[in-house]
Amino acid sequence: MGPHGARAWRPGGGRLTDLRLRGIAKRFGAATILDGLSLDVGAGEVLALLGPSGSGKTTLLRIVAGFERADAGEIHLGADRIDPLPPERRGFGMVFQHYALFPHLSVGENVAFGLETRRLPRAEVAGRVAAALARVDLAGFERRKVAEISGGQQQRVAVARALAPEPRVLLLDEPLSNLDPALRERTRRELAATLGAVGITTLLVTHEQEEAFELGARVALLNRGHLEQVAPPAELYRAPATRFVAGFVGRASFVPVEVLAVGGGRARVRGEVPGGELELAAATGVAPGAAAEAMFRPEQLALLPEGAAEAVAGEVAGARFAGATTLVRVATRGGELEVATDGDAPAPGTGVRVGLRRGAAPRLFPAGGDA
Repeated sequence: MGPHGARAWRPGGGRLTDLRLRGIAKRFGAATILDGLSLDVGAGEVLALLGPSGSGKTTLLRIVAGFERADAGEIHLGADRIDPLPPERRGFGMVFQHYALFPHLSVGENVAFGLETRRLPRAEVAGRVAAALARVDLAGFERRKVAEISGGQQQRVAVARALAPEPRVLLLDEPLSNLDPALRERTRRELAATLGAVGITTLLVTHEQEEAFELGARVALLNRGHLEQVAPPAELYRAPATRFVAGFVGRASFVPVEVLAVGGGRARVRGEVPGGELELAAATGVAPGAAAEAMFRPEQLALLPEGAAEAVAGEVAGARFAGATTLVRVATRGGELEVATDGDAPAPGTGVRVGLRRGAAPRLFPAGGDA
C-alpha cells in the first residue's frame, strides 16, 4: 500500500516497456514532414525529442499517440505492434502543452477525470488518485482547488492525471512552454525529479535545449523530418555528428580550412586557426583537398596577448556578459570566433590573439553542410 492507504503506482501494471519506431514517414501535400524515421526508447528511459520549429517533432509525437496516422512505418510497444490501434488502446499517458486542467474541479477530481470512463470502483479510483499524487510529491492535495496551487504544482497535477490510469508510456508535449522563465527553471527541476522517481518510459517533445538536456537521458535531434543524432546530452554537445548538430546545440564558431590528410577518424587541416595547422576529430564526409569547417566551442578558446605563438591574430569586435563568463567576439581573417573568458573583456578594436585551451577538442565538418 502507498501513502494514505493507496497501493503503489505501477507503470503498465508493473511492466517497464520499450518503444520502437520503424520507418515512420509523413507527408502533408508536397511537404515531407517525417522521412522514414526510426527511433528506440528504452524501457524506463526518458528520451527528449529536440529540434527547431518545423522539424517534425510534434507530428512524430502525435503519430506515436495515435492522433495522426503515419503514411508508412510501424510502432511497437514491447512485443505489441500498436500503430493500427486507436489512441485509447495504446496504453499511453499524455501531458499537453497547456495541461488542460479543469479549474472548477479539485486536484483530486482532475486526476480522477481520466479514470471515470473505466467504471472502476470508487475506492480504486481514490487509491489510484492518491498513489499518482504521491508519485509527484503532492500527497494530500486531493481537495485543493487548481487555482490555489502554483504553476509548477499544476504541471505535476497534469503528470499525476496522466499516471493515474497506469500507462505503459508517458508522452510530454512541450510541458513547460507556457511558464515564465523563472518558474520554468524551477518546474523543470521538479519534473526531472518526478520522472526519475516514477521511472516510466517517457518521450518528451521540446524546442528548448536546457529542457532537453536536463530531462532527457538521451536526446534525439530532428532536422527537416530526419534524425541528425541520438545521444546523451554531453555527447551531443562534445561530439556532434553533423554540422547541423554542432550549430544547433550550444554555441560554436566555424572557420573554413583546407584538409591536408584524413585517417582514423581524424584530419590534419590548415587555415586561419591557432597554430596555422591542427589535427581534429573529423565527421563523416571529410576528404583530403575538400573544403571543410573547423568548429570551436567558446570554452575551447582563450584570449592571448599580441605576439603569442600558436595563436591566430584578430581584433575584438564586441562582448556579451553571460554570468560566470563573458563571451568575446574576435574578428579574424578566417571569420569571427567567440571566446569565453572569466576576466574583463578587452575594449572593441583591441588587437588580441586566440589560442586553444589545453585539452580542447575542436571538430571538423564538410563545408556546405546543413547549418
